[in-house]
Amino acid sequence: MPSRMSLLHSPQGQKMEKPQNSCSSVTDPSSRSPTGILVVSYHAPLGYHAPLGCSGTSPLPPKDIPAGINYVITAFASAKIFNTGSYYTPFKPLSEIRALFDSGAKVCMAIGGWGDDEGFGTGAATDESRKTFAKNVAETVEKLGYDCVDVDWEYPGGNGEDYKVITNDKKTSEIESFPKLLSEIKLAIGEKELSIAVPARKPDLIAYTAEQMPKINAAVDFVNVMAYDIMNRRDNVTIHQSSVVDSKAVVEHYMQLGLDARKLNLGFPFYAKYFETQGECVQPVGCPTVLLESENGIDTHKSGAVTFETVSFSDPGFAKAMQNGILDSERGGQWYWSPESKKFWTWDTPELVTRKFEEIVKPMKLGGVFAWSMGEDSKDWGHIKAMQEGVKGLKDGGHVKAMQEDVKGLKDGGHVKAMQEDVKGLKDGGHVKAMQEDVKGLKDGGHVKAMQEDVKGLKDGGHVKAMQEDVKGLKDGGHVKAMQEDVKGLPDPECL
Repeated sequence: MPSRMSLLHSPQGQKMEKPQNSCSSVTDPSSRSPTGILVVSYHAPLGYHAPLGCSGTSPLPPKDIPAGINYVITAFASAKIFNTGSYYTPFKPLSEIRALFDSGAKVCMAIGGWGDDEGFGTGAATDESRKTFAKNVAETVEKLGYDCVDVDWEYPGGNGEDYKVITNDKKTSEIESFPKLLSEIKLAIGEKELSIAVPARKPDLIAYTAEQMPKINAAVDFVNVMAYDIMNRRDNVTIHQSSVVDSKAVVEHYMQLGLDARKLNLGFPFYAKYFETQGECVQPVGCPTVLLESENGIDTHKSGAVTFETVSFSDPGFAKAMQNGILDSERGGQWYWSPESKKFWTWDTPELVTRKFEEIVKPMKLGGVFAWSMGEDSKDWGHIKAMQEGVKGLKDGGHVKAMQEDVKGLKDGGHVKAMQEDVKGLKDGGHVKAMQEDVKGLKDGGHVKAMQEDVKGLKDGGHVKAMQEDVKGLKDGGHVKAMQEDVKGLPDPECL
């Protein structure tokens, strides 16, 4: 059975909540052959993909690290250009990107990203605008040679970067227009895969409702759950940014809304986040923070994100946090609070990556995994390697085989056969025949004939004739004549 794992890389200067050099995502294709490292997917083949950015500021891993990646997602093309048909130029020619990965790896174009929601809102607004947006997307991927499209709208329905400028109540129409836009894009790109990146922070799931989710599920090939940034600058007390418990909860929520688990890809962050607290913080959850965002939505620079790259360790505060991190074994998150800076740090270790495979990906039979982002891992590539081992464990441990057996069991175990036998039994057992006999019995047994005789009896027995005689009697007996005389006796209209 196919499966997937993907890593992304984003451009320098891109406005986003996450670190600015890379990102990652996964797909759920149904017709790919196994190619190595994987994240389990019911449909997709063994392998993982790696999105790249526009400038590639961070070095990509040595070729042996991304071996097996079967999808590469480049981030980001601005959503605005697809409303006007403007030309998009990738930060690297696709031929150079393909050369970094296994032969046959597909390269996908990511649209949007943090702070780029206006273009989506405009494109999704009307039937005409949706068709234009989708047509331009399809023409772009065809012209440039992309194999797939990833829509990263943060977020339909509101809570984007501009939520203080354009309030959520002015974006309610996006809740219904979002799945319509996805459907148009999928229709336009045809057999090329379409994926979306979705939030994990509950307040941001405005457009992901029980009513809309079946439409979204029908339009996309896979869904990348950004199970990170669960704490951001809009919060006022500390929580883990991507704990095992919180990641599992958001996946369960999407499944309850109607998303197919086999389409879901769990996201991992290759960066730590920090938030300044008001006072001492002796536990990872519940410490009050200072004001992290102003009333007009501007970052107060009291919070941020730092990647695991070697250069990041030149910051003594970050280095100390990494060296002295504390495991919250109950919730599954790594944390540290600095008494000097009053910074609360939260991140995933490679060990927590492994735990997420064991407690989320494997038991919930998810379609795959991905990470934000390629190039942001530590110098030993520990997080990527943990993902590789997790995927390998799914394969060796029977996760993929188990899903194949589930399908096979439906056939061999009699599920499909039982249904066929039920239908056959209706015929052989006389169910259908009995119904035919019932109808025949109505005829042969006289039921229909009796009704015909009843009607005939009304005529022959005088019933109809009696009614005709009654009417005739009214005339002959003077009843009608008397009524005419009554009318005649009324005063002339002129007297009224």
